[in-house]
Amino acid sequence: MKELALGVVIGGILVAAGALFIAPVFQNEQSNEQPLGSASSPSVVDGCMEINGVTSCYREGAFISATTTPITVKTPAATSTLALGSGCHFTTASTSAKAIRFAKALLQNATTTFLFGANSAASEPRTVVATTSTDNFVFGPNQYLSVSLVGGTGVDSPAGFCAFTFIQLQ
Repeated sequence: MKELALGVVIGGILVAAGALFIAPVFQNEQSNEQPLGSASSPSVVDGCMEINGVTSCYREGAFISATTTPITVKTPAATSTLALGSGCHFTTASTSAKAIRFAKALLQNATTTFLFGANSAASEPRTVVATTSTDNFVFGPNQYLSVSLVGGTGVDSPAGFCAFTFIQLQ
């Protein structure tokens, strides 16, 4: 009888010990499973990102040489405003002094409504950004923002980069 009781106790200990080693294996396998579906997060479509109901659209690009309009960007498909701090950095604007003009237009490469600008000496590095906000900074859907070089003589061979942020108005 003692032997039977001892066998039952030893068997119980072995079963309990086995359960301790097997249980973590099953738990680890279950915790490694990835749930399907999506999380609520910003959505990015065509350079536009929505965060907490505010949609910001980003446009950027390098300059095209041998033209008086080195860059033109298309605004978002919704009414938007140009964010302060948007602009361009010219490592070289031109071989002669020029006025750098930012304008909006209904057509690509047109410069119908002057927004802001600055003067640049020949071959001078220059950064020009939007520093004030007016009603002119509001763009209709799918309009254009053009950067142009005006005046002076010589070859327009700008080098540099522009980055613009538009905030959609709901």
